[in-house]
Amino acid sequence: MKCAAVFGSPRNGNSDALAEEFLLEAERRGAVVERFCLRTMKFRGCIGCMACKDGRADACILDDELTPVLEAIAAADTVLLATPVYFRDISWLLKACLDRWYGFFGYTEGECNMRISAGKRMVFVVTQNMPREHLNDMMRKYNTTFMQLGFEKMYPVRGCEVGDAPDAVMNREELLTLTRETAAVVMAGGPSPAVLPAYHFG
Repeated sequence: MKCAAVFGSPRNGNSDALAEEFLLEAERRGAVVERFCLRTMKFRGCIGCMACKDGRADACILDDELTPVLEAIAAADTVLLATPVYFRDISWLLKACLDRWYGFFGYTEGECNMRISAGKRMVFVVTQNMPREHLNDMMRKYNTTFMQLGFEKMYPVRGCEVGDAPDAVMNREELLTLTRETAAVVMAGGPSPAVLPAYHFG
């Protein structure tokens, strides 16, 4: 498995720790992982120039420190995104990164075509202070978005009610065990167990 891992937290906290737990188990099972920490990088979000759609470029035209991340995502067969929940959504860093994924969509004679191969696996690591029954709409929204990009149904790794301490998940053995078990399922090519109904944008 070739994995591109993107850490989207503005601090080195619980989402980083949980993602690293997954990645270490995946590496133990033979995965080749490339890690990217967005908070250490200088990049811009999408500027709406449409160069990736009007024929000027076949990828995002911006050339900055996010460019190798996008290239690694395109080359990987598994992508891991890690984020805390801030104000009921993903971090601004990860959202700015995802906005640049617009360049993965191409148009030929008015028809949409994907510039990245279909069938990639998505591991979505999310930590939140709220209970699990909250923010399911956010999980559904991003699962639907990733599937529209050609990913398989995502494998969620979700730490709920983690509190504010940046290393709180390391004291949650049941969560760490579940994270390692998810890595084993992904490495074995097993299906995602997540029940995530489609999200309807409108």
